[in-house]
Amino acid sequence: MNASRLTFFALTSFCLGLPLLAGCSSDATASTPDPETEGLAPEIGELRAKIGAAGGELVGAPNSAFAGVRLVVPAGALASETEIVIRASVDPVPLALTAERVGPQFSVEPAGLALAVPAQLTVPFDPELRAQWAQQDSDCKVWLRDGAGWTSAEQTASSPEGVTVDLRSLTVAAAGVIVKPLQLSCVTMGTCTLLRDKDCLVGSNFCLRRLPPPKASAFTTNNLTVDNGFAYFLHSPAVNTFTVAKYNLASPTGETTLLASLAATPSSPMVTKGRIAIGTNGEAWAGMVGYGNVRFSPAAAPVRFDSASTLQPAGVVIDDADRSAVVRLTRRVVPLCNLEAGGCTPGSLTGISLTGQKGALRWDIAGLSANELVFARPTPSKADGSSPPALPFVFMGTDHGVGDFVSGGALTRKADPCGASLTVNVDLNPAGIRHVACANGHVFDDGGRDYALGTTVVSSMASDEELSAYIVDSARAELVQIHLGLEGGVQVRRLPLTTAAPGTPEYDRLLPRAIRFDKSTKSLVLVTRGLSTTGIPEVYTISKLSF
Repeated sequence: MNASRLTFFALTSFCLGLPLLAGCSSDATASTPDPETEGLAPEIGELRAKIGAAGGELVGAPNSAFAGVRLVVPAGALASETEIVIRASVDPVPLALTAERVGPQFSVEPAGLALAVPAQLTVPFDPELRAQWAQQDSDCKVWLRDGAGWTSAEQTASSPEGVTVDLRSLTVAAAGVIVKPLQLSCVTMGTCTLLRDKDCLVGSNFCLRRLPPPKASAFTTNNLTVDNGFAYFLHSPAVNTFTVAKYNLASPTGETTLLASLAATPSSPMVTKGRIAIGTNGEAWAGMVGYGNVRFSPAAAPVRFDSASTLQPAGVVIDDADRSAVVRLTRRVVPLCNLEAGGCTPGSLTGISLTGQKGALRWDIAGLSANELVFARPTPSKADGSSPPALPFVFMGTDHGVGDFVSGGALTRKADPCGASLTVNVDLNPAGIRHVACANGHVFDDGGRDYALGTTVVSSMASDEELSAYIVDSARAELVQIHLGLEGGVQVRRLPLTTAAPGTPEYDRLLPRAIRFDKSTKSLVLVTRGLSTTGIPEVYTISKLSF
């Protein structure tokens, strides 16, 4: 899609005359649930076919929730006609110590059915996750549920869309990679600041202190949020069950409380989108494809929004200044306009619509193309025709760019600075400086500066109030600090987290998974892989770090 063609968004025709918050989908039977409607039950998606001794196959349709999924059952694999089902599933058991999921999970049923001749199973992977681990198509494997754990299967073929393996019995499967720990960048560059002891670095005020482990495992750390002295992350206590864990960073025992659980089969392959967002009254929002943008509450059952089968949640953004103002990002077909043709001619271009809510006040705001943002003020949604109040926020985007949106301001449009490389993280520090980190090792700031970090594959980033951005590469036990001085000068340094060699337990436990800044304690929070296979990460605070 050519980003230059998308120049304006006609809100008056946003839903082609449908009521506010109706589904802007090409499927006339689909509709977006009202944001105040509780307990939405989405249609469960699956592939199903009866296959006999002659063999057969199940194939996910292009552009569907099961795109890229294929099961080819050869002749002789089954003795008699059997109904085979492939459905989305979530199994919380972690993979091996250095393995990471890079795609959604699928349950191939009847579970445990042995095949006389191996079938060929193809499962897709999430390009955002694969980019984080700097892996090629040929590096991907498939992990198969086996007894109490998982076993890996070597690929027989691969493509940009998925990976194929032999399947000898029906079970749960997901694409994954084995993370290869890399040498510290500063060792080869001669720019290391060596560790003085287990806590602090020579020549700086860098202190790394390990906290007691959380009392719950992390399903993924990509969506981890640190807010007011607590870390929030998605926890899966059982198959197809999720909750949000609230970990107290100041607790001497690793105090962790769990919000109410959501137990349901996903309507499509489940992946998480964006960070967990914290709203009023301790509510935590999580963007979960297959479930919707889910609101987890400390005192009530979770509520799923945007979970119709034709819609795909893309995360939630909440303005710190007004936490009752929730903006839910949802992928759907939206009518964008092409001004190059001379006038605003609505089209049917796939984009992201933004659905906002503040109490009973709701609106559809704008749309995003694949590589460019299009912003406009919301349509009036009160009886008197007035618009919602100004709600400035910064997008915590993935592959859909970055930008500021102020509902009372003029239309703004920003191209994604990462281009074809996925945007891994976006942060706005307390001083108002925004950093954008791309998977290809480039970091940009509001001043247009491009910090090229070479072979670093950016997997997470945080900005502090001292005009610094901190970058981590999940294959290297180090931090990269980018500091913008008051006079405009820029300094970049790499800080090792250990003196151990790559591949040793002491090195691998410190491979970073996420880094965040806690404004309440003015310290960085680093989450690493940890030592065990329980899925419980290690959490560290980093303080007194300055140039």
